[in-house]
Amino acid sequence: MQLINVVNDKCNYSFKSACEIFDKCVVPILTYGSEIWGTNTHYSIENVHYKFCKRQLGVGINAANFAVLGECGRDRMYVKCVVKCVKYWMKLLALPRESLLGSAYSFLYNQCLLGKHNWAYKVKHLLEKYGFGWIWANQKVYDEVAFIKLFSERIRDCELQMWNEGIHSVSKLKTYCKFKDNREEELYLSLPIPRRLRVALARFRISSHNLEVEIGRQSNISLEKRLCKHCAVNHVEAIEDEYHVVVECNAYDHLRQMYLGKLIVETPNIHNFVSLFKSSRYQDILSVANYIASVFKVRSLES
Repeated sequence: MQLINVVNDKCNYSFKSACEIFDKCVVPILTYGSEIWGTNTHYSIENVHYKFCKRQLGVGINAANFAVLGECGRDRMYVKCVVKCVKYWMKLLALPRESLLGSAYSFLYNQCLLGKHNWAYKVKHLLEKYGFGWIWANQKVYDEVAFIKLFSERIRDCELQMWNEGIHSVSKLKTYCKFKDNREEELYLSLPIPRRLRVALARFRISSHNLEVEIGRQSNISLEKRLCKHCAVNHVEAIEDEYHVVVECNAYDHLRQMYLGKLIVETPNIHNFVSLFKSSRYQDILSVANYIASVFKVRSLES
């Protein structure tokens, strides 16, 4: 994976290309043998995937994993591992019982019936977890292609529900939840805009930045005390969060006039803020990215 990152830094190839290289060169290594061990979540495997996604987004290592997967529109490695495991189970079912693997599975199955927590038991638990206990009870799959498709869809539905609950449970993603309501890849990752703008937008969207709301969180400062220093000069107390920087803070009025136009300048409210970050128009995405990148530049010069 390090090689992918090095080449990407030099060649600046697309996010789609980076994902294709990762999926074809790294994922097979990460999931090797998962037919046996893939019934559980393995965080050492997931962390490699998270690091890849964070590197592509250009965000910090402490960025919320749920948000990173949401921006990239990617499943956890767990999904691939579980599907491979169930496919292998179906392969064993189709083998003659007198074969070596067939007899080995028969032994595991019988031990499972006696209450042993072996590989067969884990497959049984997996199928029951996703509502396919009847498949285990029958010990037969009549249409393997249709079943794997249904099983994969069921897992992804459960993963989507878990992701949705996850982003709402992370306090730093409070703003993110307002404009992110699906786990599809964000359009800005595939648009022809400079990498520095994509990185700025990604950092801002998932709160991997140096606004006071995030600095205060890391320092265990209560929310009401994470105040904007620019506004404090004018004796105005305002929490410096993403909404404040885009819509309210007077320190960035000139940038707001330059990039965001009438939508935010003339009608500054949460509805227009959300609409701006949910927009699929190229010009809107480019304008927001330019605004945020410029804000970050101003802030770096001030520090």
